[in-house]
Amino acid sequence: MTEPDADQVEIFTLNQDPTVAPAHAAVVAVNNGPESMVIDNKRGRAYTHRWQATTVAVDVTTRAIVAEWSNGCAASRGIALDEARGFLFASCSEGTTSVLDVANDGKMLSTIARGAGFDVIGYASATGHLYLAGSACGCLVTLGVSASGALSFIGRASAAGSTHCAVADDSGHAWWCDQDQGSIWRVTDGSSPSL
Repeated sequence: MTEPDADQVEIFTLNQDPTVAPAHAAVVAVNNGPESMVIDNKRGRAYTHRWQATTVAVDVTTRAIVAEWSNGCAASRGIALDEARGFLFASCSEGTTSVLDVANDGKMLSTIARGAGFDVIGYASATGHLYLAGSACGCLVTLGVSASGALSFIGRASAAGSTHCAVADDSGHAWWCDQDQGSIWRVTDGSSPSL
């Protein structure tokens, strides 16, 4: 669990009995972070951002930071992973999105700038589409991800100015939140949002 106020990731162990509460196991210090996190089961890593400029890779067995990569962000926010292809996506509050190659020491494969105010991002591996909700732009941006990790702009839909989170499903939809209205909106690729 990311705990940015404490500059750490806290690790819990789960009991086989689901009625027993998780127990504290360890912490991993992440100074100037951690912001967002995603688990890479294939490589035994967890990835999280520092608030500015970099993403760190944590070995889930040793619980140690084993790599740190530039992510192209002045203000690091959202993170997503295409586990099969080894693409790590970093979105920035200022509107830039980058693709890092986790198998090649975090090599930056592509960047694109569309919108602003991104935070929680969604990715659909079935379609290769990345979804970003921006509070500053009042928009939901859809990006395509090629087989080589190149980003392309697919489209932009209007969204509430309070939005900051997007998730994706496996059926060509993105979902974004309007926290001020207490509602969730759905966007089907190529269409307008619906409540």
